[in-house]
Amino acid sequence: MRRTRSPPGETRRAGKLTLDGCARIESLPPTVRELFGLSAVGCSLLASIGSLVECHGPLDLRGCDALAPLPADFKAVNCVELDGLWIGATFIALKCQLPDVVREAAIGKRIGDVISHRILDNHRLLDVVISDARESMTWGGVVLDVDTSSMITVNKNK
Repeated sequence: MRRTRSPPGETRRAGKLTLDGCARIESLPPTVRELFGLSAVGCSLLASIGSLVECHGPLDLRGCDALAPLPADFKAVNCVELDGLWIGATFIALKCQLPDVVREAAIGKRIGDVISHRILDNHRLLDVVISDARESMTWGGVVLDVDTSSMITVNKNK
C-alpha cells in the first residue's frame, strides 16, 4: 500500500480501513460509500474520500493535509479526529488553550464563528450553537459542548 495511489476495491461497503503512513494514497475508491472505521494518519496526499458519506466507526484524518472538505451530510459513529480537533458525541475538544474571556464569549455562538478547519468547511456542524466552553485537562485544551448529531452518531453496542 505504500506505493499505490488508491486502495483496491469496487465495493460499496467495506470493513475498517487503515491507511496510516501511506504517503502516496491520493483517494479512496469512488465506489465506497460506507466503512466501519477509517484511519488515514499521515496520508499527506489524500485529497478525496470519494463518495464516502458514512463511517460506522472512528474516523482519524490527522495529517491529511491535501484532503478536501467533508461532504455536508457526512456522518461518523462515535468520533472524528482531525489535526488539533476531536469531535465526539456531545462535544468538540480543541487542542489549545484559550483565555477565560474568549471561552466565555464563545457560548451562544455558532461553531463556525469560533473555529475554522478546512476539512469541515462545508459541513453543517459549523452552524451548531455552543452551549458551554471550559478548559479540560483530560483533553489537553478547550472543550465546547455542542449538539454534534449532524455529524456524530453514537454506537449503542459499545
